[in-house]
Amino acid sequence: MRCISKKIRKKWFNKIKEMYSTPYRVELDFSPKDKQFLYRLTDGTCFFLKTGKCSLDLNRFDLFKHNLLKKIFRRWYRNADFTKKVHPLYCKNLSTKMYELPKACDVITYYRHSCGHYDFCDGQHRTCIASKLGIKIDVLIDDIDKSCDYCKD
Repeated sequence: MRCISKKIRKKWFNKIKEMYSTPYRVELDFSPKDKQFLYRLTDGTCFFLKTGKCSLDLNRFDLFKHNLLKKIFRRWYRNADFTKKVHPLYCKNLSTKMYELPKACDVITYYRHSCGHYDFCDGQHRTCIASKLGIKIDVLIDDIDKSCDYCKD
């Protein structure tokens, strides 16, 4: 449930639009659930790609097991390509932030290609979380007249 009214959010987005003088379209309550996105996540930035299980699906026992393994193999974790985004609580904490403080999150800008795919350079984790949990987010969308790299091949 959003604590900020739609009118205030629209005003805020229009100020951003004026500030950056962008041709983007403002979309309030955008649902990324059934859209196709071109993610650029790797096993160094995504817990699912590293372990095969989404961190949003982990229960308390899985988190305990992960922390226990981390303590046992501390040297391996220190030397491995391990960023904070691969931590099992990263997406859980980010989803809580998205629910509680929707305006605190940075604005996500999508580039919609003529083939229907959405591309972006920032906000991949937030988009993935929103599509998995069914959260509606406020975004700026720029329509591009050419196909994405995936459809060109």
